[in-house]
Amino acid sequence: MQEFAKHFFYSLLLFYAMEVGDIMAQRKYQFVKMARPVIYRVIPRFITGLALAIIWDRTFNEENLYSMTEHAFFVLGMIFFALAWVAYLKLDGLIIHHLNENLKKGNTNKHKFRHMIDYSDEEPSPDDTLDENEKIAANLTAYILTGLCFILPAVYSMVFL
Repeated sequence: MQEFAKHFFYSLLLFYAMEVGDIMAQRKYQFVKMARPVIYRVIPRFITGLALAIIWDRTFNEENLYSMTEHAFFVLGMIFFALAWVAYLKLDGLIIHHLNENLKKGNTNKHKFRHMIDYSDEEPSPDDTLDENEKIAANLTAYILTGLCFILPAVYSMVFL
């Protein structure tokens, strides 16, 4: 009886490990699928925020009354977290209406047909493989990571310096 229980326990453990392995493989695929679009979104946003912080430091903070990392980075981090909140609301179903959404868009294509050879040298964009919810989730993740890139130095300089 003990041998039967032992083999039954091992078979359950093996079955559980196989199921967890399948789930982890699916999540790893989703992580790998989302990593490139998130990185492609984080880098330009971080560079833009850094440029805005430097512009603030050079123009409005001429007398160096405020530290750039304490004030400008904190404000930029909060702005990126607010944008992450809006992206979260979009993921939850928020629709932002535009002013000209009822106007009909004219046909802007000059050529009706395109040949396949026109697309042969182009690499597929990472956004082409994502559906709408995955694009919004990538935006949400990118906004959070960019906000963290600005908030962490600001909090460090406020607390320890």
